[in-house]
Amino acid sequence: PESAGSLPGQTYLGSGIRAKGPISVYSVQMYVGNRAKNALAKFKGKSLKGDKAFLDAFNGGNFQKTVQIKMLRTVAPSKMISAFNDAVSARVSKSTYSKVSESLDALLTKSFTEGTSTKGTEITFSMSGGTAFSISVNKVSQGSIWSADVCKAFTDLYVGKNAVSPGARDSIISGVESMLSS
Repeated sequence: PESAGSLPGQTYLGSGIRAKGPISVYSVQMYVGNRAKNALAKFKGKSLKGDKAFLDAFNGGNFQKTVQIKMLRTVAPSKMISAFNDAVSARVSKSTYSKVSESLDALLTKSFTEGTSTKGTEITFSMSGGTAFSISVNKVSQGSIWSADVCKAFTDLYVGKNAVSPGARDSIISGVESMLSS
């Protein structure tokens, strides 16, 4: 994976590659805001990999979480949109998904276009205050939706038990352990 970038007021946790079979689709890096350390302090000194209480606290925490992905290849926008829609729908209740699906699909459709689903594009998913989910493409905001469930689902996508990149998940969780012990 690439070396860590930096975001003002946030701590880099870890990174990895999202692959589909033998094909590397994008790199992923995760950051958390300064309030994360206090919010997760009770897990200091513990081994967090596979710890359900930690995952629940991390995914549901209302501290800033930022996931940056960088496209490593060009992918059809429809594939990216359906992959993220499917990932969210698998992580929230049917009734929740029916409430957010239209606005989520619109935001994903605005974000993933022929021009942005290309190699080298940087897409940033921000989860703020546990309820605001926003997407930026090459640092240009595409919009936001308000849903704690979408924020949790996008966090779980990268750190949960069934994360899309186990390598990234393990790197991110190790980063949390390091942050808590520093």
